[in-house]
Amino acid sequence: MRAVGLKAERLGRLVGEDAQLLAAAGWLHDVGYAPAVADTGFHALDGARWLLRQGFPPRLAGLVAHHSCASYEAEVRGMKPDLMAEFPFEESPTSDALWYADMTTGPGFGPTTVMLARAHTALDLGAGHDAVAWHEKACTRDGWRWLAAEHRAGHLVQAARAYLQIDQPARAGRALADAAHLAPDELRHRPHARAVLSEVVRSPHAPVTVIQLAATLGVT
Repeated sequence: MRAVGLKAERLGRLVGEDAQLLAAAGWLHDVGYAPAVADTGFHALDGARWLLRQGFPPRLAGLVAHHSCASYEAEVRGMKPDLMAEFPFEESPTSDALWYADMTTGPGFGPTTVMLARAHTALDLGAGHDAVAWHEKACTRDGWRWLAAEHRAGHLVQAARAYLQIDQPARAGRALADAAHLAPDELRHRPHARAVLSEVVRSPHAPVTVIQLAATLGVT
């Protein structure tokens, strides 16, 4: 989310008076993943609804609701009618810039990116075994090493969630430890990462390194 927000800020000069709107959308586009915000499991819609409840402008909520092909995921989930009824789809340079900021942050559209996207979709749909399989396959590819450290850490946090779904807290702990080694701020500042860490440390099988990490970050 941080990398997308920064890129959106840099693109602000291209959208004139919408520069601040674009920056806000970049920073908030994935807020629907936060445990306190997630409701349906469809992060784009959950995030947009939360933004409205918090009093953010409807246009900002609409940009978040439809970012990066969200309508296709909505169709798969059977939620497209709700999405379209609640949030009009905007076709504008600002919307295009948000999509660009999100979808060009990372290694591109190679096989590794596709595998990680499949892992995240499987996780959101509750298919933990599929999510783990795609994640582990992606990590063996050269493209994994080309990802920026913070992106790899973010994916590892998602992998930890998948391991928890299939009742493997020890492996979830190892994924979190690897994420903390790569990019400590991913666990220090992202609420959903701290929530996953909290769940892992409550397990009797939590690795010692993860227990120490939780203590350092004040996570119980």
